[in-house]
Amino acid sequence: MSALTRYPFAAATKGLADDWRALLEAPAARLDPAYLAGLEARDWLPGPGYLLAALHRVPLASVKAVLIGESPYP
Repeated sequence: MSALTRYPFAAATKGLADDWRALLEAPAARLDPAYLAGLEARDWLPGPGYLLAALHRVPLASVKAVLIGESPYP
C-alpha cells in the first residue's frame, strides 16, 4: 500500500503530478503512524487539502530546492 493513500496524504496529493508523488512516497512512509492518527483525530491548519498546495502549482522539473517545515500554528 502506498503511503500516499493514508491520511492526510490522500487528500493532499489528489491531482498531484506523478513526479511529485514519486518524490514524496519515501518520506511519507517514514512518518510515525501515531502522529498521523493524532492529526486525523482533530482539526488542524492548513488541513489535508492544502498541506501540499504549493506543489500543485509548480512543476518538479523547475524546482531546485524545497524547504518543508512546521509553521507556528497554535
